[in-house]
Amino acid sequence: MVPGLYNMRVECHETCGDCVNGTSSGCVDCASRLLLWRSRCLTSCVAGTYDSLNGFCLACPEGCSLCESSTNCSACTDSHYWVASSRQCVTAENCPDGTYANTATRRCSVCAYPCYTCSGPTDNDCLVCNFAQGYSRSGGGKRCYSLVCVDGTYLRIDAEARLASCPDCNSRCQTCVGPQKDDCLMCKQGYFQTKAVSAYNGSANTSRVGCQTCGEMAEGFIETKDYQCQGKTMMPRETVEICGDGMNMGQVECDDGNNIDGDGCSASCKVERGYKCTPSADSGPDICLDALLPNGVLSVGRDNAFLWLDFSEPVRSVSYLNSTVI
Repeated sequence: MVPGLYNMRVECHETCGDCVNGTSSGCVDCASRLLLWRSRCLTSCVAGTYDSLNGFCLACPEGCSLCESSTNCSACTDSHYWVASSRQCVTAENCPDGTYANTATRRCSVCAYPCYTCSGPTDNDCLVCNFAQGYSRSGGGKRCYSLVCVDGTYLRIDAEARLASCPDCNSRCQTCVGPQKDDCLMCKQGYFQTKAVSAYNGSANTSRVGCQTCGEMAEGFIETKDYQCQGKTMMPRETVEICGDGMNMGQVECDDGNNIDGDGCSASCKVERGYKCTPSADSGPDICLDALLPNGVLSVGRDNAFLWLDFSEPVRSVSYLNSTVI
């Protein structure tokens, strides 16, 4: 077929570049600068379609009454709502979390804080609360309240269930950040704190501790007559430090794990002259190091030909002397 002719006898309509008949609705291709839509050639695409930029009008995505491309809606049909963040049209039940189907504007409008999902514009229309920030609904109402967990409970965030709650702490904890005995912030009476670590209680960083009975403590912890226990963070009355066991509870100057003089920490657990003792990083024996600088004596050789530097103990040179400075 010769372009512009139909059956080699009838000329195509003037809007058609090629056709199957001579009418304006028989086009299979368009004349210059016209756009093909359903066998017609148009000067611009009709509502519900968009210019594909290759001579065709294509249908907008489902739910779009006006669009600029296959992924960019600018208006929606009566059964759909516009999502500003994605420029898509969705049904009411598919409005994203944090928005609701606004029938007045035909948009998915933002929920009021602290709603996570909602059915309307106010903070009394919440369906799910902003659980990640500790909000929860009270009773059967739709208003969200900030949870304040009382002593003996902790703030639990369940992302899968989209729920914040205050379940009970471990039975050893007075206050806590989790369900385990090592999640305590404070211990109940009869339990004693072990090594503290950093934790987050839902609003701020805090110090998490473990809670153990005196019998569960490591060697060096003593239970007293009045049911007290000598612990790392608790020094009750009538307790006696065990010198030389490598566990410094704070009642001695140092404890390096032995009862030997001359190693920085004496047999009576006192810091010896010229030494400095510091706690180890793993709560083990104290580390004692020589803290005194050696004494040095400078002597001049015969005819001032050389200098002699003598130290009270062995030293190591970390750089060469500069003879020009001397």
